[in-house]
Amino acid sequence: MKIRKDFNPRTATVFTTTQIAGICSVSPRMVAKWCDSGALRHYLVPGSKHRRASREQLERFLREHKMECFLPAITPLPVPEIIPEMASA
Repeated sequence: MKIRKDFNPRTATVFTTTQIAGICSVSPRMVAKWCDSGALRHYLVPGSKHRRASREQLERFLREHKMECFLPAITPLPVPEIIPEMASA
């Protein structure tokens, strides 16, 4: 399964197992095992067996399992501060 071209992990709030696998450089099956073991908290899409994990749960998982090196891939970029133009004197 391919990740959609318009997927942006920095703005996403919910991740699929395939997206998490791409971020963590593992197989989607490994992510499913993390979910099934309870290591990665997730929910099932109603009416299917598709797993989803929130940004908060993915960040928690990465920190708890010493995988912080993958956090920059999902960390939202800071919004630049807008500095009003100085009034001419």
